[in-house]
Amino acid sequence: MGDGRTFGPNGLGGGPDRKNNAERVIIEGVKEGDVATITVEGYNLIRSYQHYSLVATGCFGGVANTNFVDQCSAFDCDDSKNKRLNTILMAIFIPLGILLLCGCGVFFKRRKEQQQQQG
Repeated sequence: MGDGRTFGPNGLGGGPDRKNNAERVIIEGVKEGDVATITVEGYNLIRSYQHYSLVATGCFGGVANTNFVDQCSAFDCDDSKNKRLNTILMAIFIPLGILLLCGCGVFFKRRKEQQQQQG
């Protein structure tokens, strides 16, 4: 990687892709200790800047790939599935619980009113 090679988007070699705003760059043959510099250049912008996101995936190893709480890799400690499941369950059961409480409140209020009418 330290040899100055340039990798372009979507298999275009070193050339830019002026048509797409989502790109994929594949870098093969990365060895331990290699360092990469990633440069993002805008083209034909309305303003002098543009917000963007950059995602890098792969087996990076080292400190950047550990979770300091328990020192396991980011992939081994990934609990996003459990978090999503918990969020879905909360989205279902919290409203149901509120409806149940409201229903009980209405039931007991009507029961009290009926008792007052009879008594």
